[in-house]
Amino acid sequence: MLDTTFTEHAFKRVSERLHLSPEEVAQLLNEDKYVPLGKDGSSKRVHKLFYSEPDSFWFVAVQDEVTKEVVTVLPVDYHHRWKVSGDALSFARARTRGEQISLPHPMLPGPETESGPEMVTLRFLGQIINQKCKTRTVGLGRMRYELRHLDLVSYDSAVQKFLRDQLEEVPFVEGEFLEEIHAYYGKGGNKKYMNLQLKTLL
Repeated sequence: MLDTTFTEHAFKRVSERLHLSPEEVAQLLNEDKYVPLGKDGSSKRVHKLFYSEPDSFWFVAVQDEVTKEVVTVLPVDYHHRWKVSGDALSFARARTRGEQISLPHPMLPGPETESGPEMVTLRFLGQIINQKCKTRTVGLGRMRYELRHLDLVSYDSAVQKFLRDQLEEVPFVEGEFLEEIHAYYGKGGNKKYMNLQLKTLL
């Protein structure tokens, strides 16, 4: 079995983007501690989702399945080839930690109970600030989301696309920029708030 190697470009990207070394990334891939996302047609390049503990973040390695050479490594929020599901993120993190999991195909929905997974309605708010440090809050819509995956909201490509679309409708004036995005669910005194770490949107 061939071991993972890196192109010069991929080696540089790992060094720039991750706190893991290229050798540590290679070990994760060699030990199958990743989730396969799919393959680029006839190019024989496979996309492999893995989790970096030092970065507390997910990355995608694009690797030649024949030579095992990695051609690039991307943060998951830069990866637009396929939608990355909450289940896939959870499985990738579990695999990195050596947890025992049952892995369905990541492109298909996982098993659900008869009544389905517990859902909540997330409401999104954007905080906009200007050059004089004055702030205003704008509504950014709402969407249904699985309660069990709330810790992955910031990394979900579907959420990011939804918020990008919402932000296109927000009228910004000169000197204003988006400072934070919050989400909350629940009503009255039971509201729970989250500050979303959406680096690519801010």
